[in-house]
Amino acid sequence: MLQDLKELGFLPNEIKVYESLLGIGETTVGGIINDLKIHRQIVYNALDTLEKRGLVSKTMKNRVYHFKPTDPEVIVENAQKQELIAQRLVQVIKSEMSKTKINNSIDIYNGKEGVRKFYLQMMNNISKNGVINIIQGGAQAYQQVAGLDFISKKLDPIRVKKNITSRNIMSEQDRLENSRYLKKVAGSLRQTRFLPYDNMINPVFTDIWDNRVSFIATGSNPFAIDIRNEEFYKSYMDHFEVLWKMAKE
Repeated sequence: MLQDLKELGFLPNEIKVYESLLGIGETTVGGIINDLKIHRQIVYNALDTLEKRGLVSKTMKNRVYHFKPTDPEVIVENAQKQELIAQRLVQVIKSEMSKTKINNSIDIYNGKEGVRKFYLQMMNNISKNGVINIIQGGAQAYQQVAGLDFISKKLDPIRVKKNITSRNIMSEQDRLENSRYLKKVAGSLRQTRFLPYDNMINPVFTDIWDNRVSFIATGSNPFAIDIRNEEFYKSYMDHFEVLWKMAKE
């Protein structure tokens, strides 16, 4: 019982006084003091709290207050009231959070583990049936920084479940590399087009998705920069659509 009362938010002195009252039955403050050997004010404070919780009642007899435990079912009633209050409070907090939602943000992820964390968060955060638009410099660079096991075991299952597709623009020079990559990693959710420019080879990938533009640098010191900004997103989407129309399947 002691631990359960603690879990319900009772303080140590409140528990002592309540247990004493359960053992004695109806009594005065003096009876509890004699039982517990603690200061009178501590007993009064505890009784006052227990009375407010509805666990103790008091009556006046011969000008002296007598205290006794009430029906313990009140504990359940109090817990139910607390749950209703908590549910109402959650709705109020969610409403306030939606009013102050930050629409602009920049997050940076360093190292291979940081980049993998970014990719995982992107897959988890992107809308169901969402689309990722990617300007990339090669499938091999993506494999090197993310890792085939991570892609196939962590990212692709989320892609399939949420039906997340991607439109990938690469250099014509990467066509063969891309076909080899798709044999290793399921490619049914990926559309790829190629531009006849060698300068598409770039250690930085650009991912455009859900009002965000993300830059992922590969190489020996990989990192990701994730920018959330609607105007920035629209600008890059316009740029991507121009390239997508120019590129060939």
